[in-house]
Amino acid sequence: MGIQRYLLSLLCSVFLVHVATAKSGFTRYFFSTPMCFSSHQKIREVIKKGMKDDPDLIPAFSRAAFHDCITATSSKPNSGCNGSLRLEEEITNMNNDRLQPPLDFLRQHLPTIAHKKCASFADGIQLGAEVAMQISGGPKVLGKLVNSAAPRVDVDDPDTVEGELPDEDDPFPKLLDFYARKGFNLREMVVSNVGGHALGAFEDDEDNQEKPFTTTETSFNIDYAVNLVQRIDTGKNLEGFHTLNSDLELLNNTESVFWLKYYAGHTGVGYVPSLGKLRLLTDYGKFLIKLASLKGSNLPAKC
Repeated sequence: MGIQRYLLSLLCSVFLVHVATAKSGFTRYFFSTPMCFSSHQKIREVIKKGMKDDPDLIPAFSRAAFHDCITATSSKPNSGCNGSLRLEEEITNMNNDRLQPPLDFLRQHLPTIAHKKCASFADGIQLGAEVAMQISGGPKVLGKLVNSAAPRVDVDDPDTVEGELPDEDDPFPKLLDFYARKGFNLREMVVSNVGGHALGAFEDDEDNQEKPFTTTETSFNIDYAVNLVQRIDTGKNLEGFHTLNSDLELLNNTESVFWLKYYAGHTGVGYVPSLGKLRLLTDYGKFLIKLASLKGSNLPAKC
């Protein structure tokens, strides 16, 4: 009798929703069970192996998590971290350039695990960001960007992309307004830019060359903040580095310059790189957790 009750309670604890959509080409299965935590761990292990085989997936997954979530807008309640990045209307946007590889990786591997477990495509993107931070030595956010008790639901309609992704040529006031509409303050805007560009490279369309943001594209560091601070004194990038025009706009505001120096390790009398990295790890971790909860229904209506 005891075993029967246990099996009945286990059966009742499992909630399965199977939705197949021709548009997305991805079949989604959601389970709400105590097993979700272990299934997420299995997905992380698959992603980790993929990143070891192809290190370029490390910055790509990190960037994909930002781009899937940051399109949240109050005019679309279900916008945000919803897997819409996988849809053609979004992934083909020029600001989502080079984000196809992590999506292809998830399409190949996630269904073989998720159909028996409990992760949506949106969760897969965030799990990839968790692993990217772990492998690169970034913030310790493992287990903090997904909720094993409440899998995200993938949408089949794209978020609004136009005006809902930062552009590399945006002036400072536009950047500040953009982040404010997403619920982020100026400090969080700075840490988003510095932390987000602590990995990876920029591909210049003019010469089709990759230009790294930092000395090591797959190892989390404060080079980008240091480079921006140097621009204040010299007006030049550190040799071999690339800086986005939108990030150079941070140099036009006294408060944002303060935070740039803060993450570069400024103490008031000099710079301590290890202190700067500790600060960036702490605050960028908080930013990623807040970003992962971004949803249009939680944002204030546009004025």
